[in-house]
Amino acid sequence: MGLEHLREAGRRHRSFEPRADPGQRRPHIHRHYGGIGSYLWGDDHRQRILLGSEPHRSARPLPTTSEQRPAQGHGPLARSPGQQGLVGLLVLALAAGGCVASGQPAPSGSFPAPNPSPTCITPDGTQRLPLRLVVDGSIAAEHAPRATNDAERLIFAQLYETLVNVDCTGRVYRGLAESWTRDTVEQKWVFVLRSDARFWNGTRITAEDVVASLAREGMWSASLGPTQVLVPLEEAPALEPVRFADPRLAVSRQVAGHTWPLGTGAFRPESATATGHDRGLALVREGHAESAVEIIHGQGRDARDLLDSGVDILITHEPAVTEYATSLSGFSTVALPWTSTYVWASPAGAPVDSASTDVFVGRLLDAVRAESRAAAAPFWWQELGACGMEYPQTSVDPRALPSRLVTLGRDVTATGLAARLIVLARSYRPGTGPVASLGPDIVAAPLGRTEFDGALSAGRDRGYVFPLPRAVYQPCRAAAELREKVPWPDPGTIVPLVDTRGRLVVRSGVPIMAVDWDGTVRLDHRMFSEAGRE
Repeated sequence: MGLEHLREAGRRHRSFEPRADPGQRRPHIHRHYGGIGSYLWGDDHRQRILLGSEPHRSARPLPTTSEQRPAQGHGPLARSPGQQGLVGLLVLALAAGGCVASGQPAPSGSFPAPNPSPTCITPDGTQRLPLRLVVDGSIAAEHAPRATNDAERLIFAQLYETLVNVDCTGRVYRGLAESWTRDTVEQKWVFVLRSDARFWNGTRITAEDVVASLAREGMWSASLGPTQVLVPLEEAPALEPVRFADPRLAVSRQVAGHTWPLGTGAFRPESATATGHDRGLALVREGHAESAVEIIHGQGRDARDLLDSGVDILITHEPAVTEYATSLSGFSTVALPWTSTYVWASPAGAPVDSASTDVFVGRLLDAVRAESRAAAAPFWWQELGACGMEYPQTSVDPRALPSRLVTLGRDVTATGLAARLIVLARSYRPGTGPVASLGPDIVAAPLGRTEFDGALSAGRDRGYVFPLPRAVYQPCRAAAELREKVPWPDPGTIVPLVDTRGRLVVRSGVPIMAVDWDGTVRLDHRMFSEAGRE
């Protein structure tokens, strides 16, 4: 199939990424100096380099010919001393109880890794199966593979695979694709699928399955035979194929008689007709009949009681649960990446003055029950110039708005922040940030989900506190989706407050797990069975 035909078809299947003339070099690629994330932002020093505010000490030239990147070999990623220093500041060894901050994905070197970095892997164990895994939320088969909550994100990550993955240090490693080529002459990506990639029913995955799955998310691609997939470079112009790690691009196949779409992950639902709505969901390993993972629903239950009842794995945002787990013999905790930034937005908001904002944000941390820090720049919603999106310039007198500070009532972090903002607004002094726009008459308004979504969309209250994700694989698309839900704010007026993260609590002896850049935890026995740790 000719590339011009692909481009023409691609125009009929436009994604949310900005377009450019395929015959022109993209200036923003040159600014990335070999970074792997066009429109990917995180929270580390490397990000400031990628945004062009500092020179890159070990810049890699922009490739001008095809680059074949086979997944091979072992050993740590080769970096210059300067790069090693940057990574050393960001990465905490799991043995010390932490993973990494959720940062900008880093260059993966000349060869994509077959496995995650050792930093992102928990110690191996020999505990017998099944494992008891706690989720805090509902799981519905009809949503798969596109998750709608944290519980589904955790479970779907075990069932479905993307072409590539990004580990907790920001390094790209293989998923369904064992190698890929970025061709800047022909303006295309070509992915070669793993030879062992099969659906749960034993059927080998084909390029057409990948093409169909990408098309469901608006991305144009084409098969070049049974195991090769072509994607126009304009769909993912970055130097590394990070966009293809987006969980929404996971590959699946719908089959009659199966409630769950078929996946290629290391696990599958024990029953093909289980809906996920019941409390008996279990996962089995590829090639095994016995249960490997028993799903425990933890909604409304004290996580400390769950630990005492014999669960093996849970994710918590409660420092009290983390403290309790560390007091027990036989458990360890791992800090996950910073995954959420709580923000405050107001229809009367003015462009954010970071200097004045910093003064009052430091007063918010003790109002948050979750593990938190002052929100760390850069923020993806403040760097959307390349997305071609325009926002209405409006001026609203805050005194004309109802004096409500609206939150989702069940979000204890948002309600805690709102309560503290109200205190600061009532005792406002010049120089303490933009809380003056709230006014001394402001009151808290915690709402149910439906009411909150409606109020946030309408934008008729004095302010709103809600979370935004830090790890975004496609910021232009994320911005479009945010605008669809919340059409009124200019992103430049959204005030970042605090970042939060969870902790992985693991019983000693649990088999290997890996943590990805977006905080996803993977229970994948295949990743390390043959290649071993690097």
